[in-house]
Amino acid sequence: MDPIQVFGSLAAIMVTAFIAARMFPVKNPLDDTRVRNNIVRFEADAVIAEILIADGGNAALAKLDAPAESIGLTVQLGDRVVCRILRASDIKRADAKDGKLIIRLDDFTQPNVTLPFADKDKLTAARDLVNSVAIKSPTEKDVSHAA
Repeated sequence: MDPIQVFGSLAAIMVTAFIAARMFPVKNPLDDTRVRNNIVRFEADAVIAEILIADGGNAALAKLDAPAESIGLTVQLGDRVVCRILRASDIKRADAKDGKLIIRLDDFTQPNVTLPFADKDKLTAARDLVNSVAIKSPTEKDVSHAA
């Protein structure tokens, strides 16, 4: 591929992203009500026990009583909210480092999710929540990759 095409494409993507960020800014950070409404809209049977909102209000984790062995992840992208129900088989583990929660997923399209938590107690609670749901042993995929 011609370098001019590559750099031209990258420049076009950057300009488009800049324009989109200006046209659709995050106006209202996530709060408990918005997180609950969006998770229930995404997963109608969800029963939310607790919500932990990351610094900046752009992401949140929700402890779910139903479905079992799962947590809700809500991320605000511009003026839209994206939800994902993370089941035990999706999560490898969570690590807390430098005020950030790093969730390691068993998903090649999104191997890590990083959420900022300045409050150490909130960071520890979020890490413990994710690790309480995470798979405890290697998956079949891990075993087959090791062979």
